[in-house]
Amino acid sequence: MSGTFVIRNQLGHYWGKSGAWVSGSRAGQVSCWAHRDEAINTLFELGSKDTELRGEVFEAETDGANPKNLEISEHPVPKAEDPTEPADTLENQGDTPTYTTRISLPGVTRMRILLFLATNLAIMVLVSLIFTVFGIGGVLADNGIDLNLPGLLVFCGLYGMGLSLFSLLF
Repeated sequence: MSGTFVIRNQLGHYWGKSGAWVSGSRAGQVSCWAHRDEAINTLFELGSKDTELRGEVFEAETDGANPKNLEISEHPVPKAEDPTEPADTLENQGDTPTYTTRISLPGVTRMRILLFLATNLAIMVLVSLIFTVFGIGGVLADNGIDLNLPGLLVFCGLYGMGLSLFSLLF
């Protein structure tokens, strides 16, 4: 054996250099790793993105840079997703239909936005409680500093949300 490792999924497709699953008949497009641990890490990352993925890492023979004698799957390799195509459609590739499912998570996005707003609101409430419980406004007023607590809370909210959005955009 050559010490070259490849990843094969449950349908018999191999992880390709293009970042998509390829058939065993396209050995030149199959990704290879010199160390088993690197291939296992890649399989773990793929599994974290696709929870239905079942795959294996195995050592393959090579003819230089490409693996050889790869098994060819009975299942057709799914086409790459087209963002203009509706989700859960049936595509015909010759005589064999394959299904392409695009994951749409509007509920997750709404939950993230809700948590983002709730966290910033909680920070504003916490600042208000700290000023009220510890009497910081009164101490500042005794020293001649006029504190506009509602204005400060609005500033905290805008500043906190703005920096959070700025951070998320990076």
